[in-house]
Amino acid sequence: MFRPSSGCVVSAMGRLVFLVVVLLGVGVGYLLGTMQGSGNTLRRGDTRRETPAASKSEQSQQDSGLAAALAALPVPDVAARTGRITGTVSGARGDGVAGVTVRAVLRRIEANRRDRVEPGLEEAVRTFVRQRSLRLQTTVDATTSANGTYVLRGLTDGAYRVTASLSGFELRGGGTLTRAGMTVDFTAHPVVEIAIDVLLPDGSRPARAWIKCKRGGQDEITRDWYRQPGTVRVPPGSYVVAASVRDGDELKSDAVEVTVPLGKTPERVVIHLRGRPGIRGTIMFADGVDFSGISLYALSFQAGQQPDEELLRKNGTQAWAFKRGTVAMTYAFQDLPDGRYVVGAALGEGPLLGARVVVVAGRVATCDFRDLKIPPSQYVVVSVLGPDDKPTPVKEIETSYRVDGSYTSGGGSWTRRDNGALLVLHCGRSGAASGGTYGVKITTEKYGHKEVTYRGTKARELTVRFRSAATLQVTVRGYLGSEHKSRVVFALERKTDRKRPIDIASMADPERGLKVDANGMLRAGPVEEGEYVLFVDVRAGDYQFFEATRHPVTLRPGKNSLIVPMPRLYALAVVATGFDPGDLVSLRRVGGRDWYMVNGRIDKDRKVHFNNLPAGKYKIESKVGAMEIARPGPAEVVFALLKPNALLVRITDTESSFARTGLRDGDLIVVIDGTEFKSAPELAAAMAAARLKDEVVMSVVRGSRRLEITVDAKKLLTDDGGSVEPTRR
Repeated sequence: MFRPSSGCVVSAMGRLVFLVVVLLGVGVGYLLGTMQGSGNTLRRGDTRRETPAASKSEQSQQDSGLAAALAALPVPDVAARTGRITGTVSGARGDGVAGVTVRAVLRRIEANRRDRVEPGLEEAVRTFVRQRSLRLQTTVDATTSANGTYVLRGLTDGAYRVTASLSGFELRGGGTLTRAGMTVDFTAHPVVEIAIDVLLPDGSRPARAWIKCKRGGQDEITRDWYRQPGTVRVPPGSYVVAASVRDGDELKSDAVEVTVPLGKTPERVVIHLRGRPGIRGTIMFADGVDFSGISLYALSFQAGQQPDEELLRKNGTQAWAFKRGTVAMTYAFQDLPDGRYVVGAALGEGPLLGARVVVVAGRVATCDFRDLKIPPSQYVVVSVLGPDDKPTPVKEIETSYRVDGSYTSGGGSWTRRDNGALLVLHCGRSGAASGGTYGVKITTEKYGHKEVTYRGTKARELTVRFRSAATLQVTVRGYLGSEHKSRVVFALERKTDRKRPIDIASMADPERGLKVDANGMLRAGPVEEGEYVLFVDVRAGDYQFFEATRHPVTLRPGKNSLIVPMPRLYALAVVATGFDPGDLVSLRRVGGRDWYMVNGRIDKDRKVHFNNLPAGKYKIESKVGAMEIARPGPAEVVFALLKPNALLVRITDTESSFARTGLRDGDLIVVIDGTEFKSAPELAAAMAAARLKDEVVMSVVRGSRRLEITVDAKKLLTDDGGSVEPTRR
């Protein structure tokens, strides 16, 4: 229960080029300023130069010079390029649409944009001529014919973005980058422009609003609305239209029914914004402490009721507090019915830090939390020191919690005290479980990262000391010219067995996702000196990795070097006789520290193909059985079902309840409660029987020994910290 509580002198050649460009009519007046009087007074930055007016004979000589300069300008040889992109623009009924403008823009034009720094005259002209030439080379237009077809000619190698436009229509298609030789089709959908007035409660118009148009049985259409021009475009039809203001979450409108006829201009629509009754407030901590990750809960209750914390979390509406700039954190609950509410504030999943009672009555009520205090049981004070025993800058902190085989990690809510120490919140809901282990991973600017653990929430202070910094330079032999380099990933980790699968999101860490440069070398660090392993992993699927090789290395203070070879990768074709095309077949490693499997579909030739496999043993699995193969080996194998007579034990977390059964990683279970199994059905039957018992006796082969172990079979049937898989001894 709780109680609510400058310039440059222009050369003659530069001026000549400038006049050529002007006569070409390309409009560079905005670059050069204006010419006034009979003289040429150039107004551009700090450049000031006056020359007398030219006589007619002088002008004639200049004209001749202009013609010569024009002939000297570089003109792209578009006709020499033969690349083409073709396509069709179709209407809603499949008929071709004529007169559509189709444009292809080479992607690299976007990379040639420059900062808009005020240039001198000569540089401005050169830049303009260069950009004009670039546009001629990178932008190609075409118009669709009577049957809706078009051809974009004179394209170079490279990726183009193709777009289409036609007044009164919305063109759908294109989107992705396209290369010469490909086809890009569009569909034209008629749209009508609606004039909309969005009015604030005081009768004025906001600068911007968000319009939502809902048509029965179809997806909602959203459009940005601006005060100018004050219109939006939608397909013809009948809609229910509403508006809201993004920069003021308290305002929205009631829905308005609007009919948009084809070929006619619809009447102007007026939408009135109104307030959104709810609760909003400010969050501030006592003693100047500043934390992110504040969650708020609001629950309606009747007078006399006393909702407890669990009920508030379970049934209440949740909102988050956000900090904008240097102001305090704010939160908001919107569209709440009138009534009495209790509002609670908490740090993430931690217990409530405070609660207030507030009444909503047709308006936005205010509920501030300005004196929140964090109980000592919710945090630990961490001192991070360098080799000189002085505080070192911290970049990031991550927290974690382990208990009974489960692992939880968090972003790490923390703040810095005046004395340099860090106040770090425990991961998860403090006290939610007993016997667990908390972790704090500290990432520094100079020494990489280090993780420390502690038990229970009674720990009050931790000291994390980093040793001297080290860097590693790795030469990857065979990387340059390898067809597989785009699939190989390098990761430097401390010398411990991998306990979790590769986390792609962690590739941004200083010690993960190492990049190989143009010389076939990669660099890691700085990291703390010590024992490490350089892992070479292969991307076997979209998000699946197989470990190829590992290279232990001792990093000493300063620079270190290492040479590793590129792994050799193999392909495998599995002949799946007796299967149907489209059936799913999976491939995963056996006996390694890999957690991923790659899936493939059987093709019309009754085969499934797997590529980019490092050396090792693999298991091919389907819905009817499995078989084991090895790489290197035959390039093609026939899927022959495996007849299992043992269970292979795999432990991924040495602190889990699975690991505490007495079994070890690599054990082979050969007998369960006196039953020896020789086939998949017998194995399934033995496991089903064990599931019904609290304890079973298992015969285990461990190396050259055979042991009898009594275990809780239910723990073996979960994925918490380990697994058992059918195999043959």
